[in-house]
Amino acid sequence: MRHGSAPADSPRRPLPWLLIALLVTYLGSVVLLSYREGLTMIAKVTGLALVGGAALHAVLDNRPLQFPVPFRLWGAWFVFALLTLWQATRPELAIQKALTVVQVLFVALVIFHCLVWHGALRFYWLVLVALGLLSCVIVWTDPAAFSDEDGRVFGPLGNANAFGAMLVAGFIMVLAAAFEPVSRAAKLLSVAAATVFFAMVLQTGSRQGLLGMFVALLVFGSALAYRARQGLLRNLLALGIVATLISVGVLVAKTSEYWFRVEAAIAVSRGDTGDADSSLLERIWLYQRAAELALEQPVAGVGLDNFRVQSRHIGAGPVGTYTHSNYMEVLVSTGLPGFLLYFSVGIYMLRELWRARHLAFGNDEFGSYLRVTALVLTYMVMDVATVSYYDKFVWLVMPWIVAELQAMRRMQVVRVPTTAPISGNVSR
Repeated sequence: MRHGSAPADSPRRPLPWLLIALLVTYLGSVVLLSYREGLTMIAKVTGLALVGGAALHAVLDNRPLQFPVPFRLWGAWFVFALLTLWQATRPELAIQKALTVVQVLFVALVIFHCLVWHGALRFYWLVLVALGLLSCVIVWTDPAAFSDEDGRVFGPLGNANAFGAMLVAGFIMVLAAAFEPVSRAAKLLSVAAATVFFAMVLQTGSRQGLLGMFVALLVFGSALAYRARQGLLRNLLALGIVATLISVGVLVAKTSEYWFRVEAAIAVSRGDTGDADSSLLERIWLYQRAAELALEQPVAGVGLDNFRVQSRHIGAGPVGTYTHSNYMEVLVSTGLPGFLLYFSVGIYMLRELWRARHLAFGNDEFGSYLRVTALVLTYMVMDVATVSYYDKFVWLVMPWIVAELQAMRRMQVVRVPTTAPISGNVSR
């Protein structure tokens, strides 16, 4: 079975036009209309319509429902968060955040089913890339409308860091296409699109976005080095190209007017807070305060979205309303049990990717494998510096990753070169 096709026990049919329209409309409303409060209602309405359309399609076409491991773990984490509402300082805040989480989780599950029912994995990431490029064009058309008073671009997502994370996803998706068996023209277009995403990240001034870009390139380079055991000269050439891209990217990034933010973050990571800006100092305090609260409430946590009502930094005025780290936010909100449930999904994904590592040696599968691996690892790293458990764009990417992992596991034919020194059973 070709990678990205529908499960073997379900006949593959084209994605119905109604579902295509609803899916694309929902994706577009999230990516392009999240910057203005009144426009977010469009995403909610189209999301509800998408859920209804998918449910009708499942009934009429007798499509079976699936609950893969990641969704079970996310669901278990969510249920645990609900069970600990009694512990929250402000239960009403936890309930409001729970409503947001259940919406994104449910829509993500619907998207997953749309993808696996019809093998629409490639179509889906191409739509996300197209919307990402369109968002860049919109920003360049009217930069003042999508920039804050410091000149940092927050884009149609309405937040510079969230926009940066979306650009990183687009960067990974298109750059991986350059390693797929496509024409040279398509490879050049992929590199050009990746350059657009990189250039826009520089304009966001997002340290998280730049971190994601370089982590992604590091993953690309590592995957090529692993693959270089087969087809040494060809893959060493590709590795050299990635190394060149990293070097050029660093040089270009250093010319950005926001590079000082990166330098300050590097200094802080070395223990030097002398040149840290107020944003970094507040983040340090937020991490420390979250750790204190997590130790005080290690089992139940303080409740979803309740960190922001805890005591604030004395003398610094109102700082962030969340911890600025998904790891710390989940830990302090839902305690250690919730932390283990939520982030066990990442461990599961890494395990599945390791079990499917033989795909790194297949010419047809390498690009897809590289795309998923880079996204999983990059988003896990970026979670150190941002809260994403209720981020709508993250929940657009997650169901696609789960569907890709399932497609890898269900492949009927696995081509493993005899020259590849792989141990263990690689059959599915």
